[in-house]
Amino acid sequence: MTGDPNADFYVGYRARTSSAIAARIRRLLAALYVLAGGLAVALVAGQGEFADATFEYARPVTLTGRLSAAPYPTLRIEDGAVDRPFLLVGVGKHGAGPVVAGLDGRRVEATGERIYRDDQWMLQIGPGSVAPLASHVAATERMVSRGVWRLGGEIVDSKCYLGVMQPGRGKPHRSCAARCISGGVPPIFLVTDRQGRKLHLLMIGADDQPLGAEVLGRVGEPLEIEGEVLTADGLWFLRADIGGAK
Repeated sequence: MTGDPNADFYVGYRARTSSAIAARIRRLLAALYVLAGGLAVALVAGQGEFADATFEYARPVTLTGRLSAAPYPTLRIEDGAVDRPFLLVGVGKHGAGPVVAGLDGRRVEATGERIYRDDQWMLQIGPGSVAPLASHVAATERMVSRGVWRLGGEIVDSKCYLGVMQPGRGKPHRSCAARCISGGVPPIFLVTDRQGRKLHLLMIGADDQPLGAEVLGRVGEPLEIEGEVLTADGLWFLRADIGGAK
């Protein structure tokens, strides 16, 4: 017999592993490195791009405009250079209702952190961050009906979807969205057409009141809803009975 009779065996007390075993281990490690690299490339390639959504955390700004408390708190900015509505939300998974109580129709100064995506804007505000500038109460713009539409889309919580979390939609986000909407964050029915254009519809009930608990069981799943589409103050609304959604 020639060579080392133990070449194919690992012997723990020997100072060196046999050349045959060492060669097999090197080939195995090389294969694992190649496999790991390929898997990393595949995961990156399969990951969809994050949306161009922004949450300006810890970068507060002060905005001035007319505040509407219903159906969802909104600050309408009208300073000549900017004319857009900002949905208002509280800190964490809370709506802004308690923060703006008693200020409906007033011109106010609000300090908070901006959240935005596409053409949708939001301001996160906390207690004491909104101050009235005048006692005059302006009339709230009436909603204008755009007719009854049948739409396919998905219910999302507006705060996470617009920028606080990525991607902020779909089944992986359902539990978070349910907690946000339960806390008063406005639900949006997100509609995307074949060209990728989006329509963001704030959801309201038949009595024009905010929806919350009524939509929790349908968040983050494909839905088809028939309801009346309305606009007011630059925002779009969907007045519908969620119980009839398919």
